[in-house]
Amino acid sequence: MYQNGHGTHVAGSIAGNGRVVGNGPELKVAAYRVFGPTGGAYTSDIANALMTAADDNVDVVNMSLGGYDWFQDPNYATQEVVADVRLFNRAIQYAIKNGVTVVGSAGNNGADLSSPGKLSGDDQGATHRSPSSQTMIRVAAGGEEKNLTYYSIYGVGKIDVLAPRRLRYSLARNR
Repeated sequence: MYQNGHGTHVAGSIAGNGRVVGNGPELKVAAYRVFGPTGGAYTSDIANALMTAADDNVDVVNMSLGGYDWFQDPNYATQEVVADVRLFNRAIQYAIKNGVTVVGSAGNNGADLSSPGKLSGDDQGATHRSPSSQTMIRVAAGGEEKNLTYYSIYGVGKIDVLAPRRLRYSLARNR
C-alpha cells in the first residue's frame, strides 16, 4: 500500500518545535487530508478541503499539487476536465474572499510555463498547471544559493515567488 507522508514532512519543516526546529516553530498547523493511500485525489475533495479551511479561519493554505491540463487537445479538454478547473478556481475564490492566502507549488518538471505548450510537446495551445488558478500564489523551488533548482517549473507570468525548497510549503493557522 502506497503511503506518502509529504504533508507531514512539510508541516514538520514549517512548524517543527522539538528536536528539529522548523522555520515557524510557533505556528499552529491544521491538516486537511485529501489524498488517499495511492497518492491520488479528486478535485472535488481538494475544493472541499479549501472551503473547509476557509470556514475554519485558516490564514494560509499551501498545496503541493501536481499535474497539467492541455486545453489545446479537444480529446482531453472534456466537459469534465473544464468543470474540474472551474470548481477548483471557485474554491480558491471562496477561500480568498474569506481572508485565506492560497499558495501552491509551481511544479517539478523543470519546464518553462511561459511558453504554453512546453509540457505537451508543442506550442499549439494553453498548458495549465492542474489544479491551477491565476489568483493563488505560485511558488517555484529555490536552492540554498537562492537560485532556481534544476527541477522547478519557471516562467514569466506563471511564477509569483521563489522560495528555498524547505520553506516552500506550509499550512498555517494563526487565528
